[in-house]
Amino acid sequence: MNWKKVHFYLYTFCRYFIATFIISYAFAKILGTQFTSQPSVYDRPIGSLSGFQLTWYYYGYSYWYGMVIAVTQIISALLLFFRKTTRLGVILYLTFMVNITLMDFAYGIDEAKWMALILTLMAIFILLSDYKAFYKFFITEPQLFSEDERPQWMTKAKMVKLIYIPLVFIGIFLLLSTMKKKIYGSE
Repeated sequence: MNWKKVHFYLYTFCRYFIATFIISYAFAKILGTQFTSQPSVYDRPIGSLSGFQLTWYYYGYSYWYGMVIAVTQIISALLLFFRKTTRLGVILYLTFMVNITLMDFAYGIDEAKWMALILTLMAIFILLSDYKAFYKFFITEPQLFSEDERPQWMTKAKMVKLIYIPLVFIGIFLLLSTMKKKIYGSE
């Protein structure tokens, strides 16, 4: 069995399947069949709503936000249809699809969570199939500015970040903890 050929066919299938499927979600948003709540939801106490109903109501509140997601989905689909733009398409696709998958599981959206997981895993397969190019681009490519282009004082002061970064984490954590206590009282 020629595994390289099998890999090629699976890779191509995943690209086209994801692109085709995500276009249907995009048009559902554009046509108003996704992120639309039934009028009966508006009359119920918020605590009685399911995760699905809460999510749909929340995302359906803003029409333009749904359109931004739809346009992003269409762009990623178009990029996935072409080999030369697959890398960009899969990165764009994963930026929203990982979030959708996590949301479906976190809020118990049983109607969609398994399909979202399958689509996400297919995209990860596409991404990992091209790991050498991503590794080269993100890890081994030279930095934007070389050490020679940096002012000398910056090179000497770069050790300051070893103190600065932990201080940022600690400072923001303490600030937000204090604010939480003032707003919600001590718990």
